[in-house]
Amino acid sequence: MAETVLSAEEMEVEPFKLQVSRHLLDSEMRVPCTPDGAGKGVWQLNCSTGDWKDKVEFNWESPIYRPSRHPDDPMIKVTSQDLNVKVTCTAENLISKASRTVFLK
Repeated sequence: MAETVLSAEEMEVEPFKLQVSRHLLDSEMRVPCTPDGAGKGVWQLNCSTGDWKDKVEFNWESPIYRPSRHPDDPMIKVTSQDLNVKVTCTAENLISKASRTVFLK
């Protein structure tokens, strides 16, 4: 709420929505790759923007990934026996965008 003093006796109260965003940095992006352990080439990738998580949307790009019902999910599973495949996670908020590319290993 904001208060505006119009005169000594009058005051007007106006509601407003405040959004705070932080610049996302490529250097703070993390995408750990975890194999499923069964040797079937299934990998879980978790995209993280460091300490800032509010209002962040995620996008994944790779020749082996097809978006599911939740395309902005920070976690995906991919299947590949090829360790030369790259996967890129991009995080975006109202004021910035950051990304990290990893190879399955």
